[in-house]
Amino acid sequence: MRVTFLAVAFSAAVVSLAASPQKPAPPAGPSRAFLQLFDQYRRGSPAPAIGSFARWTEDRVKAEAMLPPGVDDSASLQALALFHTDAGIANDRFGMFAAKSPNYLMLGGWGLESVFEVHSLTAYRTVETLIARGKATNDLDLLRFAQQWYIVALSFCTRGGEPVKVENLFPQKPTLANLPAEETTAATGRPHCVLGLKDKAQHYFDDDPEVQLLLGSLVEPRVMRRSVLENTKVEVTYGQEARWYFKKALEGDPSLIEAAVRRARVLHIGLNYPEAQPMLEHALAAARASDNTFIAHLAAFSLGQLHEDHDEMETAIRYYREAVSLIRAHTASIALGQALIRTGQTTEGWLVGARMFGREGSGAAPIPDPFVLYRYAQYWQLDERLSVLRDMVRGR
Repeated sequence: MRVTFLAVAFSAAVVSLAASPQKPAPPAGPSRAFLQLFDQYRRGSPAPAIGSFARWTEDRVKAEAMLPPGVDDSASLQALALFHTDAGIANDRFGMFAAKSPNYLMLGGWGLESVFEVHSLTAYRTVETLIARGKATNDLDLLRFAQQWYIVALSFCTRGGEPVKVENLFPQKPTLANLPAEETTAATGRPHCVLGLKDKAQHYFDDDPEVQLLLGSLVEPRVMRRSVLENTKVEVTYGQEARWYFKKALEGDPSLIEAAVRRARVLHIGLNYPEAQPMLEHALAAARASDNTFIAHLAAFSLGQLHEDHDEMETAIRYYREAVSLIRAHTASIALGQALIRTGQTTEGWLVGARMFGREGSGAAPIPDPFVLYRYAQYWQLDERLSVLRDMVRGR
């Protein structure tokens, strides 16, 4: 069981209550094996290099995975940060606490600290160097790389638990959080990865529309249906921070239709505001026009929910049908089947449920569900964003 102290941001970085181990000797330099993988990652096919590097132990990474002495050009640093990021994501350890970290931690909540696993920690520290260099030289390409890295890192870390609410993790006094052993997601550190990186992303890139969309996604309320709140008094401040971020993102870049869908959902679910419907209709049309199937599915599904909440079942069914026609995802299929059964179309309703698993079973992977991925910020774009980042460092 891991027990974690959570403290205000100005508290000490990391304190172990156990005896401090002797400081290890500084590494002598990169191994030949690492340099070969690193060169393959930058100039050849990255996938095999990522797969091999991801299997290295933490101790081996610390001892061998570094740039040669005197090599600190920006292109090499970018590639190093991304290679570590790719490896940490591939072995599903990115953003976790290190395997040998103490059982008692004091976390400052400002970036990633030495208790995080080696790939995320090295990538973070390298990106910090790149941001400082980019700001000092007004290198917009370096800053763009760092901005995209923060979106990837934060979106990936949302998978480790509920997105962190800062007011809950930073009370007026430090508190002891008792984490049962079965709550493995809390103990791994990923919620604290979100906490550590969120404010830094805002600090560096608060005027960037993509980061505003990211920040809004992280603080968006997790209630996913209007019916959950119908008998609850909801203040106008419900989802206010998320609404503000989404509004700012759209003002800066109207093409970010994901921000429109998210803003509309918060307006409808929390406040039942009528402008949510035309906002979703516009987002659906824009997603269709740009062939963005993921967002089109979410917009159509959200319109189905909105009309069902208003007891407009025929219209709800029409939008649910469109969502399912785009992606035969579980949540939309269940919503369509239930709506059909509610309106007396029982036979078709059950058939929709049966078809939901038509491409699954017998070793087939489940169909990705946009409504499930919605909770994880821009994780749904992870492969695409990593590919863009790899293009930035390839061959350099």
